[in-house]
Amino acid sequence: MRHSLNLLMLLILGSGLLRAQSVHAEQPTDSDEQVQIVQLDHLSFEKHPCIEVTRANTNPTLWRNFLRQLKTSPATQRGRYTVFHVKQEYPTKRAPITASGTTTRSYSPGKPISGNGAMVKVDSGDLIIWDHLNSSAPAKHPFRIGHAASGVMDFFTSEPPQPGKPRCYDLYMKVCPKEMRGKLVVTLLKRSNVKCSSFTINMVANGGIYGIDYRWPYNNNRPIELAPGPYSFLFRQIDPVKGRFDFKINPGVITQLNFKASSQNAVELVSQTFEPIDEKAK
Repeated sequence: MRHSLNLLMLLILGSGLLRAQSVHAEQPTDSDEQVQIVQLDHLSFEKHPCIEVTRANTNPTLWRNFLRQLKTSPATQRGRYTVFHVKQEYPTKRAPITASGTTTRSYSPGKPISGNGAMVKVDSGDLIIWDHLNSSAPAKHPFRIGHAASGVMDFFTSEPPQPGKPRCYDLYMKVCPKEMRGKLVVTLLKRSNVKCSSFTINMVANGGIYGIDYRWPYNNNRPIELAPGPYSFLFRQIDPVKGRFDFKINPGVITQLNFKASSQNAVELVSQTFEPIDEKAK
């Protein structure tokens, strides 16, 4: 009798445990879909699977030479700067590392600090300089760094560094593995008299340079594989302001942009959808 009662209790406890495990497994979780924001000193940015940002050790010769030049030049000695030493896992000169912001500069070892515009391109081992001086609303103006093999990152700050006291960081760009990439599918519904045979995907926020050009596919929806991050889409034969749209690529997700052009200067984004990449369909 006691053996039967013990067995019954075990069965009840076991079924309760299984039921609890089942309920726990069925509870929805969106932790994988939530954006993880990293706060590093005055910088805030989304965590990226292929781009790492850490505080720099400024003792090496590269940093000492740069900081000496920065502080002795009348044009830069009192500026507010965030500086990134960019390095690639597999450096290549076939595609540059690009950056954009309100004011952007660069530094290559053995050369003077250059640039004073919205965009810059550098090679692995160079420094990218975010000049905060001309930003009247720094929290609204991100600084973007990207490379085709690694992806794109946006940096924000509401409190730029103090004049003459630059903040220095190392930025390491790994090659994005295939399973971490996303895809872009673009469709365009247009009138017959609208000319649009190509488009550009930009890794920087301004203009159409430093981007990747694509001829418009005949099937109108050929998927393009991209590393994660925020990008810009530009219709090459349409007004550069009205024909520019922002989109984001997430790991393992298809981003579909559906456009409609009623005239050469009137294009609208009708819809934007996201769906997981079907591994079996690859």
